[in-house]
Amino acid sequence: MFPSHDRSSLRRHPHTRLRGSLRGWLAAALAMALGLAMAPDARAATLNVPCNAAALTSAIATVNANGEEDFVWLAPACTYTLPATWTVAYDGGNPLRIYGSGATLSGGDARLPLSVDGGAIAFVENLTIRDGANNYEGGGIRNIGVLTLTGVTVTDNAATGWGGGIYSGGGSLRILSSTVSGNRAVWGGGAIDNDGTARLTLVASAVTSNVAPYGGGIRNEHMLLAVNTTFHDNFSDLGGALLNEQSGHAALSALTVSGNRITLTGGSSIHNDGELALNGSVLANTNAGNADCANYGVLAATGPNLVEDGSCALAGAITGDPKLGSPAGKPAALALLSGSPALDAGASDRCPGTDQRGGLRPRDGNKDGTAVCDLGAVETQPGACGLLGIEPFLLLPFVRRAARRLRPSAGAGRRAGGEPCFDPRERGLLGLPR
Repeated sequence: MFPSHDRSSLRRHPHTRLRGSLRGWLAAALAMALGLAMAPDARAATLNVPCNAAALTSAIATVNANGEEDFVWLAPACTYTLPATWTVAYDGGNPLRIYGSGATLSGGDARLPLSVDGGAIAFVENLTIRDGANNYEGGGIRNIGVLTLTGVTVTDNAATGWGGGIYSGGGSLRILSSTVSGNRAVWGGGAIDNDGTARLTLVASAVTSNVAPYGGGIRNEHMLLAVNTTFHDNFSDLGGALLNEQSGHAALSALTVSGNRITLTGGSSIHNDGELALNGSVLANTNAGNADCANYGVLAATGPNLVEDGSCALAGAITGDPKLGSPAGKPAALALLSGSPALDAGASDRCPGTDQRGGLRPRDGNKDGTAVCDLGAVETQPGACGLLGIEPFLLLPFVRRAARRLRPSAGAGRRAGGEPCFDPRERGLLGLPR
C-alpha cells in the first residue's frame, strides 16, 4: 500500500512540520539580517571635549586610530590653540564629524590648524578656523581627502605658498553656508586654492577680503561649482575674485561678484583661461582702469547675466550699475537696491530654488505682478505684511488652521500698490485661495 495522499495527513507529517519550522526560522533570520543591515553601524564613538587643548589632543589621537566613525563635540565658544596641527587620519575610511558649537580652532599664528589626509572623510560644522600659518600649502586648512564645511568661518590665516585660507589638492571640498575671509597667500588662492585633481563646491557662502597674487578669492586648477555665493573685496595681481587656470573647469550660477581689485590688466571679477560657464550672475564694481571680466579660454553664458562694463562680450548679458547694497549678514551678502536692472532679470527655469540667505526664488522683485528670478546671490523678498515683519511661510505650524477659516474681503491680504502679501506657493501652503 502506498501512503495516503490525504492533505490532512501531509500536514501532520513530522518532516513537513520540520520544513515549516525551517521556513519560519529562515524567515526570522532573514528579517534579522535585513534589520541589522539597515541599522546604523554600532561601531561609533562620541567624544565631548572640554575647553582644554590637552583634552583635544588626546581626543584627536583616539579618533585617528580607533577604526570607528567618530562624533567630536567641542566646548561652546571655546578657543583651542593646539601645539600641533589637527590631522584627520584615514582610519579605515571611517568618517569624522566635528561639531564646533561655536568654538574656535586657532593656529596661534604659528601652525596650520587643520589637515585632512588622503582618503580621510571629515564633516565640520559651526567652527571658526583662524590665525593659521603655514610655509607652503594651506594657511587654515589643508585638504587632500573628502571634506565638508557647514557654517564654518575660515579667517585671518596665511600661507607662504598656495591657499591662504584653504588648500585643496585632491579629493573633494564642499563649502556650505560658510565664510572664507581675510586670508593671505604669497602665491595663489588668497581664500582657496583648488589644485591638482580636487573638486570644489561652494553653496550659499561668502568669499571676502582675501589677498594673493594669482586669484585673490579662488585660484581654480580643476573642477569648481559655485552657486548662490558672494565674492567681495578680494585683491590680486590677476583674477581679483576668481582665476580659472587653463586646466580649470568652472560652472558658476547666481553669484554676486563685486568690488574686487587687481593690479595688472584683466578681469577684476573673473579672469578665465580655461572653461567657464556663467548663469544668473552679477559682475560689477571693479577698480578703475580694469574690466569686470577677462576671457582667454572658453566662456559660455548658460543663462542671463549682468556684466556692468560689458566686458567679455558675454552673450545675452545686460550692462549698467546693478545698484548693490552694502555687505550684510553672515555669510555676507549684497542685496539689490530698488531700481536695479538685475531685479527680475534672470531665468526662472535656470535659477536655484532658494538664494544665499535661504529665501525663496523666484519673487516679484520689481513689483510688476510677475515673479521672476533676480540676478545675483540674493533674491529680493516681499516686504513685511502686517506687524510681524517676517516671512509668513515660517509661521505655517501656527497659522495653517486659522488661515483656512479666513474669509478675506476684497483687497484684504494685499499691500499698498495691490501686491499680494503671499506668493502663490505660500497661499497654497496656508490654505488661502491662489
